Amino acid sequence: MLTQRLKSKMKVEVFKTNIADPERAKWLVDQIERNFTNCKVNFDLDDCDRILRVVFEGKIQSDLLIDLLKKVGCKAEVLPDTIQTI
Repeated sequence: MLTQRLKSKMKVEVFKTNIADPERAKWLVDQIERNFTNCKVNFDLDDCDRILRVVFEGKIQSDLLIDLLKKVGCKAEVLPDTIQTI
């Protein structure tokens, strides 16, 4: 029951980025997690959109995260939720 309540408070936001360098991605993960203590972050640089995935506890702060990335010379945009049917 407690685990289910915690999961219900977790929100995931996925961003398209211009990050290609794994070392830069690692540095950014550290910066993001320092500035947003309520999240977990990872990159998927093999994806064509160079995905940044952020799991927030509570309110998603996408605008603040995008601003942080801009300040260090990176680009990011929220990828919309889409469901594809086959």
